[in-house]
Amino acid sequence: MNQTIVEIRNQYEALEKTLDLFDKKREALSAAWKKAAPKALVFLGCDSSYMVSCSLRDAAGAMTDLPVYAFAAGDLWLNHARYRRQLSGAMVVAVSRSGRTSEILHAADALRADGVEFTLCSLIAAVETPLGQRSAISVEIPWAFDESVCQTRSVSNLYAAGLSLLAAFTGDGTLPARLRKLAAEGPAYLRKAEPLMARIAKEGWNKAMVLADGVCAGLATEGALAFQEISQLPGVQHHVLDVRHGPIVLVDEKTLVLVYLYPDGQPQQEALIKDLQKKGAKVLVYSNLPREIPGAESISLGADVDEAPGGIAFLNLCQLAAYEKSMETGSDPDAPTGLDAWIQVN
Repeated sequence: MNQTIVEIRNQYEALEKTLDLFDKKREALSAAWKKAAPKALVFLGCDSSYMVSCSLRDAAGAMTDLPVYAFAAGDLWLNHARYRRQLSGAMVVAVSRSGRTSEILHAADALRADGVEFTLCSLIAAVETPLGQRSAISVEIPWAFDESVCQTRSVSNLYAAGLSLLAAFTGDGTLPARLRKLAAEGPAYLRKAEPLMARIAKEGWNKAMVLADGVCAGLATEGALAFQEISQLPGVQHHVLDVRHGPIVLVDEKTLVLVYLYPDGQPQQEALIKDLQKKGAKVLVYSNLPREIPGAESISLGADVDEAPGGIAFLNLCQLAAYEKSMETGSDPDAPTGLDAWIQVN
């Protein structure tokens, strides 16, 4: 059995452990936030972790009055002087599976060498790491570490850890409960989703388009990356209604489209889906609560966990579709050619 599918299947077991950890750390994290008294909140990561950071930035925007930013670590490292104003006095939350990614370490070191004052907080799926050693606050969730090169379990847990961190920082008491509800419903949802995605993978599509708005647009980019890495097929992400502004020209009968539907804007969303179907696309619709769209496949978590936690269940579909397609095409989901688990750049 491939390691990738093992890690996809047990990510909700890992999520329970992650939420347990934050239950224990919530008061200490809240106190650390108050002590730091940051002027801004910044999320930092590389590729998958950057995509998680983008979703955390958008979630934070509705939870705090502080300016909130997300940076790709390589950009921040190379162009740190450009971003001094945003980073000065900030709480910088670095997101990393390994805690050893060179660009994150170089970015933090470069800012400090320039005399920028900030508080470094890290979310890491490993222990005893260079990033953790550099951090004033470090939350480690090693049970979420992926042995496969492609991230699945680590991404969902680092994202949930980021949401839990935000709840601790801002005093939000409802978000942890919604994450607990997701964790409770998740295993049954995966058992329902896996055979559906195995069937869809047998169809003739050879590229994927992942559509989501709001907080989950960043996660949708990670979903598109899952197709690139795990099944080694083209995958792209767009905001839902933006597809008509150019990308729709590439949609055809070889396209799988996955859409995260929200309660708002239903007529406009349904009209777009009809347009995609007219182009021949295979459309799969996800929603937290059951929702039927004529002519489209649909699946739901079956629980109202709200937009941000529901993004994990949507991301699961991308992971499963990419994995099942790799089984059809014969590509190796655990170790794609030319891809390393973490990058070292001097």
